Amino acid sequence: MIQDIKPYVYDVTYRQEDIIDDSFVCFKNNGKILLSDTKGENILPTYEMVKNMDLHYTYLFTISGQKFFYADNASDVQIPGYTYQSKNTFRTLQPRHLAFGMITACQITDWYEANKFCGKCGAPMRHSSKERMLRCDNCKNMVFPKICPSIIVAVTNGEKLLMTKRSPSSDHYSLIAGFMEVGETAEDTIHREVYEETGVRVKNIKYYKSQPWSFSDSVLFAFTAELDGSDEIAPHDNELASAEWIDRKDIKDVNQGVSITNELICAFKDGII
Repeated sequence: MIQDIKPYVYDVTYRQEDIIDDSFVCFKNNGKILLSDTKGENILPTYEMVKNMDLHYTYLFTISGQKFFYADNASDVQIPGYTYQSKNTFRTLQPRHLAFGMITACQITDWYEANKFCGKCGAPMRHSSKERMLRCDNCKNMVFPKICPSIIVAVTNGEKLLMTKRSPSSDHYSLIAGFMEVGETAEDTIHREVYEETGVRVKNIKYYKSQPWSFSDSVLFAFTAELDGSDEIAPHDNELASAEWIDRKDIKDVNQGVSITNELICAFKDGII
């Protein structure tokens, strides 16, 4: 999965760090990230390339000693050989530890950008010196990074797996997933989402593993579950383009290596779950 970057080590400990020449810098413009145009080597620019610019930098994290910063007062910075590219680039970008670093940087910087002013009184927010938190000196409001808990579940029916498509034109299958609502347990969310999207009931819910998913500011909690009762699919909402039971032997073209969705599908296809 995208966060599996060993032997590289992700260190998100909050602290003050000085920026140095080889530090990576995240520049954003209209939701896109400034990346190298060189095929196969889409990397972030370094401080050495921009240190003559009058910019302010916020430390984010390190990956095996490599520092990542955010240029928080930059606007449409241009560097020869670099263009602003979509976050979806990180799904296939090599090397993988930098892809993980870049999408994680996007999540943190999106949060910083969305909270420049207090949501209660409108005053400017100030960075805490002790933790990753923004504080309003006017009304004492404190804001912490946005992380949305979500579930994804592989629902099985003997040799069949409940698979879905969000778009009629999509060539790729997914699984039932959804955000947890206020007051819900993960198990409650599974029962609700599966029933809303397919009309079936589940039992024997078992935890599988989790995954940070910065593409949607989420942390995904993955589970397996078994069909409970009728296997008739009758959706109660219009979120899915399709949902169907697919036999283990008929599952094809699974892209391994990025998401927990694909890992669950592969695990079922290979008889692991």
